[in-house]
Amino acid sequence: MNEIRVLCVENRPEYMGALKYMLERAGYEVTPATTGDQALRLLTTLHVDGVLLEHDLPDVTGSALRAEMY
Repeated sequence: MNEIRVLCVENRPEYMGALKYMLERAGYEVTPATTGDQALRLLTTLHVDGVLLEHDLPDVTGSALRAEMY
């Protein structure tokens, strides 16, 4: 069975750690990104099934990043 891969975009380490822990315990494969630029670069080479996206990233808002993703 293939795991479901989630791109988790969060710049605060404590939140990323908690999200990663909970998602992995639920059976998801988590790929972390801490900036919008990093998330966009990962999406060019990686298939993900879903994205968890923080709104207040250091380099872009979540809304602007979402618009760039799709």
